[in-house]
Amino acid sequence: MLGAFLVLKGYVLSKGNIPIALGILQNAGLPTIVVGGLLSGLPILVAAVLAGTIFNALTHRSEARKSVKGLPLSPQAIVVLATVVLSFICTQWPFMIIAAVIGLATGAINRMNIPPLTIAAYLVALVFAVYGVTVMLYTVWLPTEKLTIAGVNPSPVGYVLADNPGGWITILVSPQNGIVSYRDAKVTSRQTCEQAPHDSWSQLTDAATLWQEITKWQPLAFLHQTPEPPC
Repeated sequence: MLGAFLVLKGYVLSKGNIPIALGILQNAGLPTIVVGGLLSGLPILVAAVLAGTIFNALTHRSEARKSVKGLPLSPQAIVVLATVVLSFICTQWPFMIIAAVIGLATGAINRMNIPPLTIAAYLVALVFAVYGVTVMLYTVWLPTEKLTIAGVNPSPVGYVLADNPGGWITILVSPQNGIVSYRDAKVTSRQTCEQAPHDSWSQLTDAATLWQEITKWQPLAFLHQTPEPPC
C-alpha cells in the first residue's frame, strides 16, 4: 500500500506525465520521496485518526465512561483529547472540522442501528476520505521557493529537487509541475515563500492550522511561526 501510494503521488504531482514522475524520482532520490511523501500526508492521516477515535468513542460509550484510576478521564477520552490536540497543531482547520463532524455523525448514526441511514453515512464519509487523500497526493513535501536566476524573467517559483553546487539546480516548477534545470552559478538568490490560497481547492490545501490561527493572538504571538513572504 505504501509503494502504491508513493507511485500514485508521483503520478499525480507530474499531472500524469510519467517521464516527469521518473524525473522527480531521479532527482529527489527514493529515500527523500518516501520520507517526504509520508510527512506530506501527516495532516490527513491525523484527521482520519481524529474521526476514527471520535466514532469509536461514540460507538462504545459504555467503555468511554470507565475512568482511569487516579484520572477523571477514560482511556478513550484521553485518546480523543490527544488526537484533537495533534489535529489542532498538524491539520488544516477545514479538514480538522470535517473529520470531527464525520466522526460525530457516523458514530451517532451507527448507534441508531438503522441500516439504510448507516450505509448513507458511511458513503458520505468515504467521499470525504477520497477527497482528503486526493488533496494529500497533490501536496509536495518541499517548501515553495522563488529563485532569482541571471537571464531568466520572470523568476521561477517551485520546489528544488536537487542542488549540486558548481553543477545544476533542478526545480519542479509550480503550478505547471514540470522539471527544469539551471546552472547553479547563475542562481543569485533563493527565497522560501508562501503560496496564498487562490481558489476553492487551495483554500483547503493551503489553509492554516488552528494552532497557527490562535497564535496570531497577541499574548501567544511569541509562539507564532513567522510567515514567509508571498510568492
